[in-house]
Amino acid sequence: MPRNAQTRLASSDGLSIAYQVVGDGPIDLVLVPGFVSHVELNWEYIFTSAFLERLLPFCRLVVLDKRGSGLSDRTLGAGTLEGRMDDIRAVMDAVGLERAALLGVSNGGPIATMFAAMHPERVSSLVLCIAGCPGLQPPPPDFEETLRLVHEYWTTGLVLNNIVHRVPYPSEAIAQLARFERYSCTPAVAVEILRRGAESDLRPFLPMVSAPTLVISNREEPVIPLEQAVYLAEHIPE
Repeated sequence: MPRNAQTRLASSDGLSIAYQVVGDGPIDLVLVPGFVSHVELNWEYIFTSAFLERLLPFCRLVVLDKRGSGLSDRTLGAGTLEGRMDDIRAVMDAVGLERAALLGVSNGGPIATMFAAMHPERVSSLVLCIAGCPGLQPPPPDFEETLRLVHEYWTTGLVLNNIVHRVPYPSEAIAQLARFERYSCTPAVAVEILRRGAESDLRPFLPMVSAPTLVISNREEPVIPLEQAVYLAEHIPE
């Protein structure tokens, strides 16, 4: 973890939201993480630390744990996209950021997009990395079985290993991934995050995004279909 990284808490709808501010580059960038995170353990694992360290040379990076995950309160509250996007507002206010670029990764993409739609004056640009578009496609027929397996195998490392397919030497990383699962959230919250995502509908908010937007995906991405990224790119005006 960088020496100047200190974990602090912001208040969002009565919940404590953990965040760190690192780097001193010219761009203010708020990272809205994916499925789960942990602002301190992020720096210990190659599958997250390498990504963060590549951002530091050109920005002042604000990293947060969304509600329910990491060092933030372990509840989603009402669990709506509108409620969870307020975590971004709370952290930006705590840091003193009137305006910043947003980077939404995976599950954090819809939350960042919602914030950009509802608070356009506070978003200078938006980057969506392997992000989906909730509401575009119904949950698959085996969705409930998937949730059952997530609950059963959470804390073993197998769930994240199934998501993070490009971790170097995955067999050696299982123990690290298991620890990351244990520290990032409980099995019940992991299931609730996935369920809430499936119940959301981001589509009505896409035309409201006015910030310049970059959508990044991968043709071989196994979890979020490429067509969701294409839909985002085609329906966000900028």
